[in-house]
Amino acid sequence: MSSQINYKVFILAGGRGTRLWPMSTSEFPKQFLKLYSEKSLLQETYDRALKITDESNIYFITTDDLGDLVKQQIPKANLILEPGPKNTAPCIFLALKKIEKSTSPDDVICSLHADHYINNADTFAKDIKTCAQKLIGNNAIGLIGITPTSPHTGYGYINFSGEDVKAFKEKPKFELAKKYLESGDYLWNSGIFLGQFSTFMESFKENCPRFFEKNILDDIESWYSQVEALSFDQGILEKHKPIKVISNNFSWNDLGSWGSFDEIAENVDGNQVLKSDGGQFIESSSNVICTNSLNVNLLGVKDLVIVEQDGTLLVAHKSKIQDIKKLQNP
Repeated sequence: MSSQINYKVFILAGGRGTRLWPMSTSEFPKQFLKLYSEKSLLQETYDRALKITDESNIYFITTDDLGDLVKQQIPKANLILEPGPKNTAPCIFLALKKIEKSTSPDDVICSLHADHYINNADTFAKDIKTCAQKLIGNNAIGLIGITPTSPHTGYGYINFSGEDVKAFKEKPKFELAKKYLESGDYLWNSGIFLGQFSTFMESFKENCPRFFEKNILDDIESWYSQVEALSFDQGILEKHKPIKVISNNFSWNDLGSWGSFDEIAENVDGNQVLKSDGGQFIESSSNVICTNSLNVNLLGVKDLVIVEQDGTLLVAHKSKIQDIKKLQNP
């Protein structure tokens, strides 16, 4: 085949972002929020995708109820709509089948999440293309791994040697995460993956044969009602061989909780401010503030998360933010 690679980019935009409540809600999830720039996370991801390919080869995968929001922010968006969330394996499969007739077996599919922070779009695109070159003609799936900077317990880990993935590890306890970090043999799993169209289709046939029992395009809603919820990691990545990985040359954050913004938000007197209508911080540090209309004044407090949206106020200690769902389902 030619050395010229044709890319198709999937942007996964169906997440609900429940851990960023109350700013993120099921009706207006975090990918549609403007958190650190004048563009939403979705729009920022789209801009990065345009560094890889043109708009005609970028597809937004989301649920029926979020399609209009995608179109409002990306008017030219190519939508692939699923009836409801069934995790990432079914939606990736649906997207592959949707584009099958207009796609060459050699085309490289790149899957991105719509709600991640990446600081340098040019460097990101270069890493994607570097990874793609390693996959051509060898039936491999490629991953972008993130060099860990701390013993983070909220990410999955990739055990690797050189460019080869040896194993995937679930989110570890703190002590095990420390061992991963110290060994130098592990990367964080960013959820960014790519491979040739033919590689993905063959892997689905081998590892998820039940997906082919009925033609998904004949009746998507019926197919979805019968298929199990399954992550792409469990359905494909943990079974496929070979899998290659390269480490990132850009800053990355999945923005998975309010504790994720320390390096992104503006530092004001030792506090991380995403949005605020002014205020004072006296003898206060390491607090995260994100409000649309409140004047926030802090005195003698630290490690708090203070978020306001449409009259709903969250005040929580950083150590408790992983339990935020308790407030959404009292």
